[in-house]
Amino acid sequence: MKEHKILPVSAVITTFNSARTLESVMIALNDWVNQIVIVDSGSTDSTLEIAKKFNCNIISEAWHGYGANKNVGLSAAANDWILSIDSDEEVSESLKAYFSFNWNPNEIKKVYRILTISYLGERPILHGGWGKVYNYRLFRKSEAKWDLSAIHEELIFDRSKINIIKLNNPIHHYTTESVLQYRIKLSKYAKATALKYFNQNRKTSFFLPWLSALFLFIKEYILKSGFLDGWVGFQIAFARSISNFEKYRYLRILNRMKNK
Repeated sequence: MKEHKILPVSAVITTFNSARTLESVMIALNDWVNQIVIVDSGSTDSTLEIAKKFNCNIISEAWHGYGANKNVGLSAAANDWILSIDSDEEVSESLKAYFSFNWNPNEIKKVYRILTISYLGERPILHGGWGKVYNYRLFRKSEAKWDLSAIHEELIFDRSKINIIKLNNPIHHYTTESVLQYRIKLSKYAKATALKYFNQNRKTSFFLPWLSALFLFIKEYILKSGFLDGWVGFQIAFARSISNFEKYRYLRILNRMKNK
């Protein structure tokens, strides 16, 4: 096993029935950061048993949404520097090596956006909506926090004062085992996003669900070269376009119920 410098960083992970992937996530982190914080929302599988194998801080917290629960982890973190990572994501050896050689604990006014490579089963998907995705991962909690969105949370920080550093040393995201599982996950996200939009007083129309689905498919399968991933690329683009349709259809239903 390669040795890495142990960094004064708290990795924050939200979990719920994450046993499928959690152990490999923890192993990848265990020789790299000096604290792992688990915010668990009532797992009923072996998630907590896996977490207890590692020297981590486990917090039981009801589910309030991605942003709110991640902020619970921030509050419990012993370090100012935070690595935000999901329970199905593994830091790569190249990312660990990069920071082992380039870490400056005194640097401030920086947040890091890091490349995410997503997998369907064991296959990396490099194009379409899954390709070239950079997420905010490493930041100081004294300078940034998550908004309270239930889904698609955003990192809040002063963009006029803090530099955004973009890294191609990836985090590997083991999204789902199959397209069917992904479609089930997307259906849940569509309902949650529709509720988020409803609470923001966003409106829709009869045609918007259809148009949004069509435009998303064209964008991800053609303009973002999803076709280069073959049949799987088509299935992912189609699933995401259907989810976009459902999102705006649910929003329209919520708005009609409100106006009755």
